[in-house]
Amino acid sequence: MSKTKKSGAAPADAVTLAETADILKLHPNTVRKLASQGEIPGIKLGDSWRFSRSVLKEMLRGAATVAK
Repeated sequence: MSKTKKSGAAPADAVTLAETADILKLHPNTVRKLASQGEIPGIKLGDSWRFSRSVLKEMLRGAATVAK
């Protein structure tokens, strides 16, 4: 039986708001506010936010480059 990704399924690197807060070292409420304002790319599914781990890490790499 082949395993296929269902349409509408979350990407393999999708993380929750709490996991995103941990990755970014921010309070979850700050992440929620920044995501709502479009400062952090994410998608709201019902009452829950989902973020791409790879996009977050790329953001951090870009921020580290700018800070030098």
